[in-house]
Amino acid sequence: MGNRDNALNIWDLFDIPTIEAGGVEAYLQTILTRCAGWFGASIASVFVRDVDGVIRCRGSIGTAISPDASIVEGKGIAGSALLHGHAMLVDDPSANPILADKIHSKRSDIGSAMVIPLVSNSRKLGVLNLARNASEGAFTEADLAKANTLASNISLAVANWQMIGEIKSASDRMTTVFNLLNVAILTIRDHEVLQHNDEAERLLGIGDYQSMLMNLPRAFADAINIAVAEAEEGYSTKVQRQVSDQTWTVSASPLPEGGALLVVEDITSTVNATQELARVRRLAEIGQMTAAIAHEIRNPLTGIRSAAQLMSMAPEQSEELGKMIEDEAMKLNELCNQFLEFAKPVEPDLAPGSLETIAARLAAVHAQEFANAGVELTIIDHGHRNLTFDKNQIEQVMRNLAINALHASSIGGRVTIDVNANGFSVSDTGTGMDEATVKQLFMPFFTTKPKGTGLGLSNCRKIVEAHGGEIEVESKLGQGSRFTVRFADHLKVAA
Repeated sequence: MGNRDNALNIWDLFDIPTIEAGGVEAYLQTILTRCAGWFGASIASVFVRDVDGVIRCRGSIGTAISPDASIVEGKGIAGSALLHGHAMLVDDPSANPILADKIHSKRSDIGSAMVIPLVSNSRKLGVLNLARNASEGAFTEADLAKANTLASNISLAVANWQMIGEIKSASDRMTTVFNLLNVAILTIRDHEVLQHNDEAERLLGIGDYQSMLMNLPRAFADAINIAVAEAEEGYSTKVQRQVSDQTWTVSASPLPEGGALLVVEDITSTVNATQELARVRRLAEIGQMTAAIAHEIRNPLTGIRSAAQLMSMAPEQSEELGKMIEDEAMKLNELCNQFLEFAKPVEPDLAPGSLETIAARLAAVHAQEFANAGVELTIIDHGHRNLTFDKNQIEQVMRNLAINALHASSIGGRVTIDVNANGFSVSDTGTGMDEATVKQLFMPFFTTKPKGTGLGLSNCRKIVEAHGGEIEVESKLGQGSRFTVRFADHLKVAA
């Protein structure tokens, strides 16, 4: 009989190499070796259920078993023991009422065997087989009792192995996903890079934290350093920086265990594509404006021409006709000024500011105008934050939207300026617009006002987009309208 280790210690089942150190087979082989030693078994094997549900051989001692060998619950000795869920002593299978119809012959090289089902939380994990040669002593009822006692501990050890394997598999899949992403992902604590993906290596040239920053353009390095510092203080942040023709977004969030999760993305191609799309749309708008301007210019020119013809026919009316010509010329001049203003690119002069302050100032300046119209103006602050923007330009947008809302409202109506963490909205309880009108609202020279130029909302959109934001409108006939302005995350500044 093999050397039997009587110093049984169940904690030895859990004192095993990790999967990273020894792999799956080494893990199970350790359990198998220790169990064989405890029970004096010359032959041992362990079958474990794989993720596909098949119970396959994952290790053996004293006998050669194909890795493809498997057992089926309810079939054969091991399958029957697993079905019943109790360790089973097998000397003569034909004499066992459970196994009598499961096995037709006994292996001549095996004298005595124990089959130990591995069950944890009603989950049937597999089977541990222990056997002695025919020349060795048979297992006893005391061995079987001990095996039954140890079965739950052995099952827990195997369940732990499976859990570790599943965690590692999930971690490997997550690592693969992170490495396929076109964004640099790093975990940083106390100015030390703990983990990073492949894109971080390519984009940032990972070394130690300080060396990484030194190898980057100053604007990028400062953005990363500030974002990481804020995250380590418990604040999430996201900024956008441009150096030459390259644009990055840098965002950082605090980690539960301390430190920062840093995400850096090169959005140069996206920015270029957006700019190209804006350029193409701008050309389309210019085409629309050309047709609109031709129409707008024709009316004053017709008046000027008619006045000139009348002046030659009736000189005594020259003073009156001259005034008419002057008025029409002023209309042309104003139209040209508006066109030049619209055609001029918007270049925001960014500085920290508060949208709530702008809204409060607008309410004060236009209070009498709203009062005269019998329309209530309300300011709602839903927890704003400081942003960087061009104060004059954003005030122009907010004023334009507020005055439009006033003109769309009737006596007893209400206009609301709602300031929130992402921007602001201006809503009214006025006449509203149909879907066809909404689709054309931001087109240059499209207007619903009898004396409007149709450039106000076009300029609003141009200003908002120059800030990296977006403007949207919701409206229904008879129910009013809501214009929503959202700013880009990179405009956020610390409060």
